[in-house]
Amino acid sequence: MKYCRNCGKPMEEDAKFCAACGQSVDGAVAASAKENWFDKATRTINGFMGGNGSVRPPLKKIFGGVFEKHSKADSEEIFICGTTHTTPELGEDGKLWPRTWLWSRILLAFVAAFGLLHLCCSSFHNTNTYPGLMVIGSFMVPLAMLVFFFELNTPRNISFFNIIKYFLVGGCASLVVTLLLFDFFSMELNKWLSATLIGVIEEVGKLAIVAFVIWRDKKAKYTLNGLLIGAAIGAGFAAFESAGYAFNSFLGNLFVSGTLGASYDAMIDNIFLRALLAPGGHVIWAAMSGYAVMLVKGESQLDMSFVSKKAFWKVFWIPIALHAVWDMPIVIGKSEIGALFSKIVMLLLGLVIAFILIGNSLSQIGSILEAKKDEKEKISV
Repeated sequence: MKYCRNCGKPMEEDAKFCAACGQSVDGAVAASAKENWFDKATRTINGFMGGNGSVRPPLKKIFGGVFEKHSKADSEEIFICGTTHTTPELGEDGKLWPRTWLWSRILLAFVAAFGLLHLCCSSFHNTNTYPGLMVIGSFMVPLAMLVFFFELNTPRNISFFNIIKYFLVGGCASLVVTLLLFDFFSMELNKWLSATLIGVIEEVGKLAIVAFVIWRDKKAKYTLNGLLIGAAIGAGFAAFESAGYAFNSFLGNLFVSGTLGASYDAMIDNIFLRALLAPGGHVIWAAMSGYAVMLVKGESQLDMSFVSKKAFWKVFWIPIALHAVWDMPIVIGKSEIGALFSKIVMLLLGLVIAFILIGNSLSQIGSILEAKKDEKEKISV
């Protein structure tokens, strides 16, 4: 079996084109899959990041497992990996394009818990459940996204125990580094410059911890690993930050309005808004940083020279730019959607870029497997 160099999907030996992305074995796009506007856009974005060609991740296949029935054993199988005895040989199962689904069940569990806590707060007015509501509401989307990236890590060489450790400790550590960096810079600037500075500081703060974790984790050697480790750090950062925003929204409105009901409603609005925008925020930004680090690290030991590599900066400038524009005071019209317009655009653009990087990462695995196959054939001859 051979593998597509563009998307990493297994191909039959006599196949001329990849059934998933339309790429031919010599790199040309199939005539039956002519380049459309999306292909042109992904090819351009991929080129900015040092990649080559358009990327067509088979989203139906990636998300197809969401609507299928799965057993408890299926979920346990996903988590049992990354240890000395449970790390499979690369490509052993042939699942280069995984069918993710567990993240959706995690999200539903969080939504159910949030709904029950909301009932406790709104119907029974039990203030003891307010902190739980803030935490569950703030953690549900970042953690679900983290599980999604965990399912995408087809080498299965990083355990979920380590990922949770990176999420908790790494997420908090990135907040500490970010706050330390803020102490060195004055934020008494206009809103546009402040937004740019925030983008630089927060992404550098997360990058410092992502790079440290990659340096410590000896199993990390693929860009898929970088995406996962970055997503874990970013999810922790996002979850704890959102919990803080929910708390400040509640407390701030309580001081202003003096009524518990109005403060609670403001907190709920804040939680919902940040949850809806979370897919385009810190999780994928930090995942991009992890990809950038692994792009230059490869299988060698990471050292500080990675920050001087051109390949690293071809990717790392993107989360900085996305974050900076996200925080800029761009308003289109007077509607609420207009006020969120730039964030919605950055969310969609960020997701497109994330899937391009996922496609490139799976392509890397496919290329490695194809090279190993060629090497075995030479030895056998």
